[in-house]
Amino acid sequence: MKKLITTSNLKTQSYHRLVNTAINFIFNFILILFIYRFHNDPSLYDFALGLLIYQYIFQFSDWGFNLYAIDKIKNFSFLKKRKFIIHKLLILKFFIGILLAVFFAILLNLEVIQFNDNKIPLAIIFLIFFSSFNSMWFYQSVNKIELLNKPLFLYKLIQVIFLVKIMDDSSFYMFFLSQVIIYFLFLIHLFYFLKGTIKYSLKINFRLIKVSLLTFVKMFSYFISNLYNHVNLSLWGLSLVYFGLLKEIILFNIIDIIWRSVNIFLQSLLEPLLKKNKVEITYHNSILIITITLMIAIYFFLESITKFLFPQFYTSLFEIFKLLFLAIILFSINKFISFLILGRKKISLMNKFNGLFFLIHLAFFILWFLNGSHSTLEIIHNLIFISLVTFIILLFAAKKILNLRMFF
Repeated sequence: MKKLITTSNLKTQSYHRLVNTAINFIFNFILILFIYRFHNDPSLYDFALGLLIYQYIFQFSDWGFNLYAIDKIKNFSFLKKRKFIIHKLLILKFFIGILLAVFFAILLNLEVIQFNDNKIPLAIIFLIFFSSFNSMWFYQSVNKIELLNKPLFLYKLIQVIFLVKIMDDSSFYMFFLSQVIIYFLFLIHLFYFLKGTIKYSLKINFRLIKVSLLTFVKMFSYFISNLYNHVNLSLWGLSLVYFGLLKEIILFNIIDIIWRSVNIFLQSLLEPLLKKNKVEITYHNSILIITITLMIAIYFFLESITKFLFPQFYTSLFEIFKLLFLAIILFSINKFISFLILGRKKISLMNKFNGLFFLIHLAFFILWFLNGSHSTLEIIHNLIFISLVTFIILLFAAKKILNLRMFF
C-alpha cells in the first residue's frame, strides 16, 4: 500500500498519460476505419452525426474537472483528510450527467436533431450520462494514470473484437452501448480503488449537494479554459448538422477525430506539468520537436496514406488533409507555449488567455457561419487563421512573462 501512494515522477506520468491516449486512439481509429470502409453513406450519416453530438456534449460533462483536480488535489495524504472533495465532485458529475442527458432528450423530442435509426439516440442518452463519470480527473490528480491503462487496453480490445464480429449497417448503436459499458466498468474500478486506498465510501446529504452545486459555479473559469482546450471543431461541426450537409458531416467527422486525437495527445503530455513547480523543459521540448518532425514525415506520404485508409473519400480528403497538417502544427506550438509559460506560472492566467482565445475562435466561426461556403475545406482555412492570431498573442505574452527581448 505504501508503494501505491508514492508520487510518480513527471516523466513517468507523462508517459502513462500518453500510453492511455494511444490506446484510446488506436482502438477507436480501428473501429472508425472498419465502419467507414465497409458501410455505405446513408448508414454512415447516423453514426457520424451521433459521434459528433456525443463528443461535443462530453465537453460539457467534463466541466473543467481535470484542471480543477490538478489544482486542488495535492496527493493521497491530502485526500485522506479531505474526502469531501471526492464526495462533492462525484455528486456534481451525477447531476451534470442527468442534466446533459435530459438536454439531449429534449433536442430529440423537439426534432432539432434527427436520426434515421432510433436506437442510436437512445444509446447516446445512456452514453452521455455514464461518460460524465469519466475518472481520468482523479487518477491524473494523484499521479496514478498507469492504473487505468491495463484495464483500458483489455476493454478496448474486447470492444473491437466484439463489434467487428457483430456490427452491420443496422447495428451502429452497439458502438455507443459498448462505450457505456466501458465507462460503467471504470466507475466500478474507481470505487474499488478508493475503498482499498483511503477507505472511501460515497456519502450523499443535503449539505454535500449544496456544496457540489456551489463548486459547479466556482469551476466556471476551469470550464472556460477546458472548453477552449477541447473546443476542437465543435461549433463548426454543429453548424454542418444545422445545415444538414450529409457528405460534409461524414468528411468532417474524420477531420474531427484526427484533430481531437492530436489535442488529447498534447493534453496528455502537458497537463502533468501543472503538478510541478520545476519542470524538465528540455524533455518536453524534445517531444514537441519529435512530434512535429513525425508529422512532417507523414505529410510526404499523405497521398498514399489517404488513398489506403479512405479510398472512397480520397478525392475530397487529400486536399483537406494537406491543410489540416499545417493547422495542427500551429495548434501544437500554441499549446506548448500556453502550458509551459502561462500554465506553469499560474493556472488561472492560462484560463484567462484561453477564455480570450475562445472568443477569437467564436468570432471567426460567426463570420464563417454568416458568410462562408460551409465546407470542411473552408473550416480548415479558418483554423489556420485562428492559430496564427493565437500564436501572435502568445508570443507577446511570453515576451512579457519571461522578460525576453524580441524583434517586436
